[in-house]
Amino acid sequence: MIGSRRRRIIQETGEKRVLMVRRHRCCHCHRIHHELPDIVVPYKRYGSASIEAVVTDERPLAVSCDESTIIRWKQWFFHQVHHFLGCFGSIAIQMGKNTAAAASSPLQRMYRFVGDAPGWLARVVRPTVNLNCWIHTHSASYATIRQRIDLQCKLGHLDRAQVGDDMKRHLVYAGADHEIFSDGAIDEIYRFSSGAARLINKVCTHCLLYGAQNQRRIIDDHMVKRVIQGELA
Repeated sequence: MIGSRRRRIIQETGEKRVLMVRRHRCCHCHRIHHELPDIVVPYKRYGSASIEAVVTDERPLAVSCDESTIIRWKQWFFHQVHHFLGCFGSIAIQMGKNTAAAASSPLQRMYRFVGDAPGWLARVVRPTVNLNCWIHTHSASYATIRQRIDLQCKLGHLDRAQVGDDMKRHLVYAGADHEIFSDGAIDEIYRFSSGAARLINKVCTHCLLYGAQNQRRIIDDHMVKRVIQGELA
């Protein structure tokens, strides 16, 4: 644990509470994660019990909030419920459970995974967030994937002959029907780039743009020197 931060939450009665949320630094991704209690729904000011009461709508509503907030909660949940069902279906498949569901409402299908006892929304939120499946925190999942698949492609430096062949292949692939770079131009490009593919592409791109602007069919060594001195030096 590296510290804590304040998290304000509004209860069903309208009373405001201030929670102290612990902050942890992950030893794998080195990011800071917050340890949220079950009463908190990420990115919501009200507690999970308030949102749960509005979504189920099975008891006299005693949540202290305006009508527009209630409408937003319902829209939020029924927009996200299919995502939640997909997450829990994936978990069930990984655990070898039966995922066949009879035709029913999305909320009833959700009850099959977490039950309909009070606190079911907290039981939905906890595994969804912990598995990095929460919509707002997908970047954490992508960071985890990046750590697992950290591929680097390193290209060696080309010699003078390879530079010329590489440039010709690019021009043929682009549909050029004649030579565009003179031998002197290729010599200057090789001298500037030292055979690094990234610099070769950069110089050639600037030279082609310069040649098109000045209506030149052939790019010679003087043009390459002018481009390098004016734009890449």
